[in-house]
Amino acid sequence: MTNFKLLLDRWIATISTISFLLIIIATLSPFDFSFDDEFSLQLIGTRFRHVHSIDDWLANIVLFLPLGFSLTRFLEKIGFNKSAQLLSVFIFSFSLSTTVETLQVLLPSRVPSSIDIYANCVGAFLGFLCFSHWGYTVIDRTLVPIQLFIQLRLASLPIQNLTTIILGYILITFFVTVNLQSVTSLSNWTQIYPLFLGGNGQTMSRSWQGYISEFSIAERAISEEEVAKAFSDKSLSSVVDRSLVASYHLTEYSQSYPDKTQKSPNLIWQGETSQNASKVGVFLDDDHWLETEAPVASINRSLRKSSQFTFNIILATTDTKITGMVPIISLSSLDTDRHNFAIVQNGANLVFRLRTSATGNQGTRPELIVPNVFLDTEFHHVIVTYGDSILRVYIDTAQNVSSFELNPGIVLFQKMLPLDRLNNVGLVVSKFLYYGFLFIPLGNLIGLIVTFTQRRLIYRIVLTVEAVLLSPLLLELLLAFKRGKNVDLESVLLGAMIVFSATIMTCILSCVPVRRLSL
Repeated sequence: MTNFKLLLDRWIATISTISFLLIIIATLSPFDFSFDDEFSLQLIGTRFRHVHSIDDWLANIVLFLPLGFSLTRFLEKIGFNKSAQLLSVFIFSFSLSTTVETLQVLLPSRVPSSIDIYANCVGAFLGFLCFSHWGYTVIDRTLVPIQLFIQLRLASLPIQNLTTIILGYILITFFVTVNLQSVTSLSNWTQIYPLFLGGNGQTMSRSWQGYISEFSIAERAISEEEVAKAFSDKSLSSVVDRSLVASYHLTEYSQSYPDKTQKSPNLIWQGETSQNASKVGVFLDDDHWLETEAPVASINRSLRKSSQFTFNIILATTDTKITGMVPIISLSSLDTDRHNFAIVQNGANLVFRLRTSATGNQGTRPELIVPNVFLDTEFHHVIVTYGDSILRVYIDTAQNVSSFELNPGIVLFQKMLPLDRLNNVGLVVSKFLYYGFLFIPLGNLIGLIVTFTQRRLIYRIVLTVEAVLLSPLLLELLLAFKRGKNVDLESVLLGAMIVFSATIMTCILSCVPVRRLSL
């Protein structure tokens, strides 16, 4: 019995630690706290929403259930009766939920909700009920047999068999990753959208105010050397003449502006008619905007097929303090908020919305933020490239670049982490979470085998090296071969670090040999 109680407490410690970390990650990532606004009760009140979806409700219940389960065992161990356990679980879950939801006020990409607090408390309550009625049975009939299987079967296998198991695991993670990466293509683009420059015709509430002198589109992502040449020539056509699918020069007034490639419809004025152009470019505001006279099917079709693009834009805002999301250029629906892409000004920030299966029909899961682009009213030369799931935004020079990788973590965690606005820090966090999803189970398995095996030290060392170093390297080699790119050494090191950490933690927490005990 003593042996079982010790095992139980170790499992409970593991469950509570993992549960707490998951709650912090799921509720506060990507941890991009903003202190621009003064933190106050008024700010909290304006940011909280009081609506919910059934998906959010269920996700929050599931998230807090393990915490309620493990906390109940801890309270039982220190002598609390059932009523005190229930009250303590409620107070702790309510306090933790309120804390994280309040901190979400400081996260631009998160929206705090009072409904989440109620759902979290319900999840903790269900965890209390589960342990009170079935806690010992769950441990004895599920977790103990798993540990016994690893201890008596897997830990006794020769190293060749375990190597085969590791290889099979890596192949599974490879196919999962490739499948998730496919949803960052542009294959879901709608072909019947027109092109807008500025625009009251779109569903966003305000129109952009500023000048645009050139806008060009190529159907491939140009290299960094080609970007430097495009900045030097102040034109995209000298770099990718054959790949251009549209090129509009807007430095003189005209009733319409033809596409220089003759592949796309003309841009024509909408709103009030006046000579709203000069040598520096066309001026767009609430009453004047440009729209193609027909849907730009050739642009939508070409970019949808290649899943790559390069945009070349020369523009200047006349309002650096504009509030809200104000569209500058987009391929959009006339009567809905859907678009294939949208370049948006939000204060001093440039926001890029890109429609993929991962980011949704509005391109807002997430929308990608380049800060401090519109700090002045001077003209800026902006080049945007997208290829291999990586979006790069260059401002004025090839060295001033912001890169965003739409990694599989975005796809996997967009339900758990309902992000709407994301900078590069958030994308890095999602990648870290995704690699944890891939490699923590492997580290757990290797840690259990290393702990319970009766074989020599060299056996443990070889197995650990295979898992920590060779597994992430093999996965990245397969992905690099699939993409035709070089191996990402940062990803190899990230995977190795996660496997190693998970292995060490599992060894520490699972060093109790067990036998099946009935309670």
